[in-house]
Amino acid sequence: MKGGSGFGTNARLRFSNLIMYDRQTETWWQQATGEAIAGEFAGAKLTFYPGAMISWEEYKTRYPNGKVLSRETGFRRSYGNNPYLGYDNINNLPFLYSGPQTPGELPAVARVLTVDLNNEAVAYPYTVLENVGVVNDVVGSEPVVVFWTEGTASALDSDVIALGRDVGSAVAYARVIGDMELNFSLVDNHI
Repeated sequence: MKGGSGFGTNARLRFSNLIMYDRQTETWWQQATGEAIAGEFAGAKLTFYPGAMISWEEYKTRYPNGKVLSRETGFRRSYGNNPYLGYDNINNLPFLYSGPQTPGELPAVARVLTVDLNNEAVAYPYTVLENVGVVNDVVGSEPVVVFWTEGTASALDSDVIALGRDVGSAVAYARVIGDMELNFSLVDNHI
């Protein structure tokens, strides 16, 4: 596995979640938690950076000069096709999931946006966000605002990613009031 830089995938799952490896040390990292589970850095955690998933249409509108990765990678891949058809179907347990059923809780593959600030984490289910559109909240003593919008296709719903059902997207910002206007800055949110 050694060689190059950055992360690769080792085709393994743990709790139905991808395990990555870093190419320098071959340390295995759990994608969802960012924790090293085996190797030189076992027990260490990656630094989370704020990020947002947005639709292609929104990206083109916001960043008309933005650049995207080319499909001309030198490898034969079915880019744009989904190898995990139906994985986000909330009526099914995730592949290789061995956890308990949790009546009254969210389904195991429910889409949520989580905001994690000052040792407090709050999950905002997309089903709730779709109904309300905007949520003002306080997480870890910090005021936040969460926005939901339609127009983002599920990458896991259809054989062809672009044809996936609309699952929307959500993003959270720090809610700061200054000079009679709201100034938003992306907070530590995980999708």
